[in-house]
Amino acid sequence: MTTRARACAAATAAERPRLASVIRAIAALLAAGATAVALAASPEQDYRDGDRSFRRGDVVAAMKQLARAADAGHTKAQVLLAFILDQSGYDREAAERYRQGVAAGSADAEYGLAGMHLAGEGVERDLERAMALFRSAASRGHGPSTVALAQAYLNGTLAADGDAANVGKLLERAAELGHAPALLALARGFEEGAHGLQPDAQRAGYWKARHDAATGATSAAATRR
Repeated sequence: MTTRARACAAATAAERPRLASVIRAIAALLAAGATAVALAASPEQDYRDGDRSFRRGDVVAAMKQLARAADAGHTKAQVLLAFILDQSGYDREAAERYRQGVAAGSADAEYGLAGMHLAGEGVERDLERAMALFRSAASRGHGPSTVALAQAYLNGTLAADGDAANVGKLLERAAELGHAPALLALARGFEEGAHGLQPDAQRAGYWKARHDAATGATSAAATRR
């Protein structure tokens, strides 16, 4: 081996530890970058972060985090973002996010979009569409939609469709959720035979007592005496 060759070999040997260190550093940076990308790409994590931001009052951060998750198809993020947009007055954007949730089968999204159709905010005012959405959500046990349907019936927005049995069941489901107007409607219905119900003094008394307990009517009457 020539003197030059031996010098080159010695230099290469001396550089090996340093080269190995550089390679390890690059590998660590690449691994850290891959981890960061993986975390940023997690819709569930973005949703959880957005939910926490919203709960602590940081709406701006919440909307950014939820938008990333919603765009990735995360249904709960779509619904929560729609709610925030709705409350912030961005009606059209809210309706679009609710539609995404409805397409994914969310009862909460159906309830939210129904409310927008009922008020004509961000979408065309459409009572028939609103009631259809409420019915769909209520059929899957969504409490707020059940209450909304009962209230719609009681204020005349929703027709009974000639099915008295279904009206009674609807009122009972809403009453079990503590809806005071439904409790009172059942009490009067069983007392007077209203809402397609057969008069039944015992059941009328039961629902009247439930109504009074829920509204504090009994204690108020006692106070007056």
